Amino acid sequence: LSSGINAEYGGIIANGHWIPASQWLDICQNDFNLVVKLENGDLETPHLLSVLNLSEHSELYWSRANASGSKSVSNHEIERYLKQLTFAQQKILDDMYAFDYEVFGYEPFSV
Repeated sequence: LSSGINAEYGGIIANGHWIPASQWLDICQNDFNLVVKLENGDLETPHLLSVLNLSEHSELYWSRANASGSKSVSNHEIERYLKQLTFAQQKILDDMYAFDYEVFGYEPFSV
């Protein structure tokens, strides 16, 4: 976790997994009607498929859902990772994702 934060900070992180969603979604340039949060995918995906008139193909989505075999990370696990960071590193994360927190309705973790 620390290596991703220390790699670079200036708007773009060296590892693409760290780039805030608001930077690669261009939310200010697009008119999104629906945002599906991955942590709510089981509840929100059926609605998304319905809106897109793809309900009859839902078995394709569900058969590929979580194909990686990995499970979601619990809040406890996230807090455990964040406790490994210095206060300065936690501040970098909070600053980096501040806009994402605001537009997607999240709160920063406090450890």
